Amino acid sequence: QQLQMELQQLEMDGGGGAAAAPAQRKFTLLVSSEDTELLPEQRKCVAEAATVEELFATVQEKLALPVEIMVLMYDEDFEEWILLPKLEDLPDKAKVQIKRKDE
Repeated sequence: QQLQMELQQLEMDGGGGAAAAPAQRKFTLLVSSEDTELLPEQRKCVAEAATVEELFATVQEKLALPVEIMVLMYDEDFEEWILLPKLEDLPDKAKVQIKRKDE
């Protein structure tokens, strides 16, 4: 995975143009979960990702979680946690919740 990230970085540095992969962003996340077996306490996680799927995988890896997860963000308008629709919706620093992908 590290190699893949470095390859993407090289492509982005050398590429430019419309065909380039989405830009890698760095996130500082305060991660919690209602599922205490998954994550017993709130943890800070610094993750780099260019896509929503990459963010899910990176957070799972950084927190050493045994199962695939999904990242939820808080929707102020509806006052509820929703599945992260696209990376652009997530601020660089955010509070997020995670849940098991199979739920």
